[in-house]
Amino acid sequence: MNGAVIRFPTETTTWYSLIAPVKSVEEVVFEGKSIYRLLLPILRATEDEEIMAYVYISKGNCADYVPTEGDDVEAVIWLCADVVYQCCT
Repeated sequence: MNGAVIRFPTETTTWYSLIAPVKSVEEVVFEGKSIYRLLLPILRATEDEEIMAYVYISKGNCADYVPTEGDDVEAVIWLCADVVYQCCT
């Protein structure tokens, strides 16, 4: 299952359990706290077609673990969207 993108619904319709490979990692500071910003595929139609999203985790919650590109991670994510209409003239 290495590298698989697996998303499971939960009892709450906008929350999902996700297992996915890390595509990139950045360490950033937000309000004085170090956090990791992980780019993860949240949906994979084909190997070349993925919908990506950033997932944030506090560095303090990782203990000694430092996420790296290629690691498979498990997360609970909140997915929501807003419809944006574009008009052609």
